[in-house]
Parts: sequence; structure tokens; C-alpha cells
Amino acid sequence: MIANNRAWESMLVTISNVTITIGASSNIGTNYVLADATGQINTFIRNTSAITMPAFATSITGYVSVFQPANGASPETQITLRAQSDITGGKGGYFAAVYNFDGVTNSSGTTDPGSPQLLRA
Repeated sequence: MIANNRAWESMLVTISNVTITIGASSNIGTNYVLADATGQINTFIRNTSAITMPAFATSITGYVSVFQPANGASPETQITLRAQSDITGGKGGYFAAVYNFDGVTNSSGTTDPGSPQLLRA
């Protein structure tokens, strides 16, 4: 499929006995690596998709797509999932969150619970 990605592009495929590894996350979504006995392929799940990826799945169904990175790197074959129902027999799970600590300093935030202070009204 990867070697002939343009021939497989936009075709609905099912990958069986999948191991799922979480990749890089952003404020838009998370990359996952799907691996089976024949190799591995990436999928990108948008935060707004309501899809929760398990650590393992009996099968994953999705469309073959070809992603062209903005940095000029070679095109990358991916699987695009449509809905949570594209994942069958999943177990385990990942939770991805993106935090922004730009405004945090060593003097911002709350009082350390180890040194309580009395509050007066």
C-alpha cells in the first residue's frame, strides 16, 4: 500500500491486529503510528473528531491518503479515520492534551500547599 500509495489513495482499507503508538501532538490533533505484521502507517486524529485511540485494536478501517508536509519532505501515506466506529475491538487508550505554559513564572499561580497561609477577608 505504501509503495503504491497513489494507486491506493482514497480507497477504504482495513488493517487487522493493530498496535497503536502515540506520536506528536499539537493544538489541532495527534499523530499515531498504526503497526501490524506487514509494517506501519500513520494516522492523524483531530481534537474535534471525537475519536479516542486505543493502545490495541482488532482492526482499523479508513481511507488511504497522501499527506504532503509543508517543509518539502517526501509525501507520506496515511490512513484517515471517519468515526470512532472505524476502530473495532479496541482496548487501552490514550489521552492527549496540549498545555500552554507561556504565562507561568516562578511567582505566578497559587500558594504551595506545603506552606499554607491564613486568608483574611
